[in-house]
Amino acid sequence: MLKRLLTWFISLFERHLSTITKEETKPLKMQLQFFADGDDDDPEDDSEDDLDDEDPEDDVPDLDELLKDPKFKKQYNAKFKGQLSKRMKKYEGIDPEEYRRLKEQAGKKKQNQDDDEDEELETLKSELTDKEKRLLRAERREKRALVKEYAVDNDVSPKLLARLINVDDIHLDEDGEAENLEELFEELEEEFPEYFGAADDEEEDEEEEPAKKKRKTTFVPGSRQKGNKKKKVNPKEAGRQKALERHKKEDE
Repeated sequence: MLKRLLTWFISLFERHLSTITKEETKPLKMQLQFFADGDDDDPEDDSEDDLDDEDPEDDVPDLDELLKDPKFKKQYNAKFKGQLSKRMKKYEGIDPEEYRRLKEQAGKKKQNQDDDEDEELETLKSELTDKEKRLLRAERREKRALVKEYAVDNDVSPKLLARLINVDDIHLDEDGEAENLEELFEELEEEFPEYFGAADDEEEDEEEEPAKKKRKTTFVPGSRQKGNKKKKVNPKEAGRQKALERHKKEDE
């Protein structure tokens, strides 16, 4: 039925186009046809242009109007039921509630998998960060050990040099040896000469005054010598001695 209606609409449309093309192909009163292009006089081209200008939706029949025809409606319902039955065969023998439950369970499982993957990724990132921190701490300890070793070799206090030098400024080569430790030490010597030149000054002072340490005055015991200090007397002890002497005299 639908094919017949479409054929009828197309035949009406072709008749209408044929009448239009006949009117448009009338000869012009003026002699302008000599200046016109030969291809433009083709009526088939004009008909194609008219077809292009028309709205394609005008050719589509209205479904509501077609459903008013009982035969067409019967064919339409039969075809719709056939397509629906094909789709329902996929779910034949499946409980709708069970299907819905399984679908929700699968969605939750996928969500849990995504959450587990995100959690695992965060765990790996934290472990990597912890390893980097441990490596950094180990490198700092190694640099401090190199600073103290350098201080011992140069007769400098290891604790003092380890506090003054920033270990982050030390660069290590492929063998783990400090490349710029000597330069950093020289900069500290220029900036804090009072910390690194005091030991040499003390040694020079000790060499210049060796006799002062050997000069010591000996004092002979005696109450008249100014260098001898008087012995301090404990009042309690003196009182106790006097009391003992008094008791001895009374006993005699």
